[in-house]
Amino acid sequence: METSKQSVHRNWGAVVTLAVAFVLSGLSMLGVMQIEQTLKEGGWTVAGSGPAIVTEGLSEGFEGRGRTNVTLAVTDTRHEVGDPEFNERVQPVIERVTADAALEVTSTVGWLSGPAIAANYIGEDSRTVLTIIGSDLLVTEATTVLGDLQTQLDTELEGSGLEARLVSPDAFWGQINADSLSGLVMAELIALPLIILVLLILYRSVAAVGVSMLSTGIAIVLSLGTVNLIGQFVELSSFTLNAVTMLGLGVCVDYTLFVVRRYQRELAAGRSPDEALAVTRRTSGHTVIASGLTIAAAMAALFLVDLAIIRSLALGVIVVVLFSLLVSVTVAPAMLQLLGRNVNWGRVRIPGRKARVEASESAISGSARLVVNRPIASLIFGALGLGLLAIPAVQLTTFTPDARIVNTEAPSRQGYDVVAEQFSIGSTAPIQVLLSTDDGDFTDLDFEEVTSLIEEFERIEHVDRVRSPLNVLTEVSPQDPFAALGTPVMDALPEEVTQQLGVFLSSDRTKMLVEVEVDDWAASDATRSTLEQVNDTLERADVSGITWAVGGETAQGVVSNAEIANALPWVVALMLVVIFVLLLVTFRSIVIPLVAIGVNLLSVGATYGLMVLVFQHGFLADLLGFQVLGYVQNFVPVLLLALLFSLATDYQVFLISRVREEYLRTGDNTTAIAKGLTATAPLITGAALLMVVVFGAFAFTGVVPIQQLGFGLAVGIALDATIVRMIVVPAALRLTGRATWWFPGTKPPTPQPSEA
Repeated sequence: METSKQSVHRNWGAVVTLAVAFVLSGLSMLGVMQIEQTLKEGGWTVAGSGPAIVTEGLSEGFEGRGRTNVTLAVTDTRHEVGDPEFNERVQPVIERVTADAALEVTSTVGWLSGPAIAANYIGEDSRTVLTIIGSDLLVTEATTVLGDLQTQLDTELEGSGLEARLVSPDAFWGQINADSLSGLVMAELIALPLIILVLLILYRSVAAVGVSMLSTGIAIVLSLGTVNLIGQFVELSSFTLNAVTMLGLGVCVDYTLFVVRRYQRELAAGRSPDEALAVTRRTSGHTVIASGLTIAAAMAALFLVDLAIIRSLALGVIVVVLFSLLVSVTVAPAMLQLLGRNVNWGRVRIPGRKARVEASESAISGSARLVVNRPIASLIFGALGLGLLAIPAVQLTTFTPDARIVNTEAPSRQGYDVVAEQFSIGSTAPIQVLLSTDDGDFTDLDFEEVTSLIEEFERIEHVDRVRSPLNVLTEVSPQDPFAALGTPVMDALPEEVTQQLGVFLSSDRTKMLVEVEVDDWAASDATRSTLEQVNDTLERADVSGITWAVGGETAQGVVSNAEIANALPWVVALMLVVIFVLLLVTFRSIVIPLVAIGVNLLSVGATYGLMVLVFQHGFLADLLGFQVLGYVQNFVPVLLLALLFSLATDYQVFLISRVREEYLRTGDNTTAIAKGLTATAPLITGAALLMVVVFGAFAFTGVVPIQQLGFGLAVGIALDATIVRMIVVPAALRLTGRATWWFPGTKPPTPQPSEA
């Protein structure tokens, strides 16, 4: 009777657990529906860096600029500049955009500004004209506003022969948000059926599949709702949405797989549902907790990198892993408690499966015996294979994304392409040099020194043109352009000239912007080389009374690369210490953490090598449908490092936990390794297959950084679950023998009856 009462209490506890989970999930859905608007920023700026100084300096005091700056490119496919019809058709479009209340326009300069400067804003085809718009919108607002306005323009101008494109970093990131969302939907459509199919094969039960999928859905919804809430207070990258969903699908399905399969196995061994659940919690539950905490702790090391993009992704991963852990040890067991033996409801019959399973188990057992009987050869084979794959990693090149990562059919990308084709590629993302006076204003400085500096910029290879206030001032006062800054002359200048000056010169004459336009994209080698030469020129320049800072997309990429590189040794060190300590505490062994770290480094190196081959050198890229940019997005390698180390440690924990169980039962290390490997291989293989399916789905959809991340994770997990976990680790443990379980001040664990 007492047992019955305890069972009723446990059932009521399970009902309450599920009720709380569903209520919280419902509340979180409110945040999930708003998350696209929350994730707006790229997050590449390093505080106090040159790009940050330039951005801050340009945000105040320039009458031709606003908090947000937008380039409006209008093309008339039927008429050319000079035709009366061109003006009649194009001018209303420009006026319609600049008058839009949602855009909060503070200034405009461009083709309509006046004849004195109009020619500077006419494209080579004489059909495209530009207008530079300064907006008072906050950057966080601009992404949404520009996206909505672009949609309205596309609708209004459809079939008219007119095209209007809004070009700006904010429109760019708005498109990234949209592409990320559509890529996410596509990835889910690809992954979910495959996940269900794999789970049906592993579980052979519809009810068990339902436990995993429902638990995973709850974990992802709770995670996204939490991320949306956090995004109200801190800057979060648009890539966080994909990262959370991708990791949630992979990790939570994996965690519930280990829990549900252990429960099924205990039932099959003749235990009662309550006994089976107790053993499951004691074994797989503890392993899941150790694994989740390891991932979260390793990802926390990424907070040492002072980049919002890295920190927001790390935060998103930590949130989804912790919720996956929590759901796997609370919600999933609650479902199992209520289902009992009905967890096997909806039995799936697979013809010939028993024979194939027996053959597979026999093959795994034979492979395990081969590895433990020939550990030196196995270790050399596995390590050498991974080492060869890692060789291309020495050529790894990273950078921040430019406009090329956006789909060519997207309006924002088309806008970049139009401006690049009709004016110059460099005009879409120029190198920005902000000159500031130490004392007084530019009227007090030597004009020739500044002119000489700009002329040196113009002589740099790959520079198309240099734009600055001197382009206007020289025409007004050729002998002494700075004299034109005096009040009498300025007051007499035409309005369109002062508008042009307001783009490059602050109203108090203390800040001057020089834009160096390069003949290539922002992330190209040519642009990066030009940036180095611009910095070298500034270092050599002898311009008295001036301080300077260099910004723009390319400079931002260089600075963020440097920030990652500077922080990386500390990140790696902290990550290794965390993983070492957690594995040390989990297994009370010195050898196991050292083996885990060593093999994980080999696995990550091999993954980097394959990424270089595919995304930098284009090996099989066309076949796989990947875009080759010649570099890897700079947040991808560091994020991969943390994730692969963490996820690989998962399999290490699952494998070693079972080996330890067998060792405690038999007292023979060699036998324990062979049996542990045989017992866990199908489950680890199945879990890895699920992760490869999830990550692989994201590799074939979405924007380039997510493609690279998905590919890297899929490849890394595949390598880890095969070469590393099935060959290298067992061989290493076989060679370490009883020392595997050595811990200072203690004796190796004493064999005792196992619950298995």
